[in-house]
Amino acid sequence: MARDNFKDWNLLHKVTAAVVAALVVGIAIHAVRVRTAAFKFEASRDYNVSAETLWPWLVNYKDRIRWQAELIDMSRLMGDADKPGSTRLIFWQRGYKKWSAVERTEEVVQNRLYATYQEADGDHRWFRVELIPEGACKTRVVMHEVIKPLTYADRFWYFSEASDRQHRLDISLDALGYWMKKTAPTCKGETAGDAAG
Repeated sequence: MARDNFKDWNLLHKVTAAVVAALVVGIAIHAVRVRTAAFKFEASRDYNVSAETLWPWLVNYKDRIRWQAELIDMSRLMGDADKPGSTRLIFWQRGYKKWSAVERTEEVVQNRLYATYQEADGDHRWFRVELIPEGACKTRVVMHEVIKPLTYADRFWYFSEASDRQHRLDISLDALGYWMKKTAPTCKGETAGDAAG
């Protein structure tokens, strides 16, 4: 018969029970926290263009489709996008998954702030873009997005998708920078190639 050299099996059982208990408590705390949770994402970039140059890219349907990641089409329902209370149907695609949402303009400050609220079957979103002038030809763009999945299961497992949602904002800002470089008029001696940061 083989001899067991490990003398304190009791200690092993205590450690195992403590690890399992910590895991169960952690899951329970997470389960309570996500009961009514929404998830916030934020990203920003500086562009060497004026806020007035950037503004149409936020409120023009054709231009917004060019830079906002996963957004594939928009259709006006009521009013112009730059007027509070206006609505539109927006269509999204992530990989092979497609869905639509109704978007309503919540808040507008010309050349400074554009905020919307979106309702889809799977989630509600608050999307906000701030244009912060930092000089005659330099603007900081700050994007905020709050996403609230409607089902408890989606909120519970949302941590597994959080990095993808943050990456989507980063891609959107990179695409906006690309379009600024390609289309923005020169600003005080800059060439079109230097028009975005």
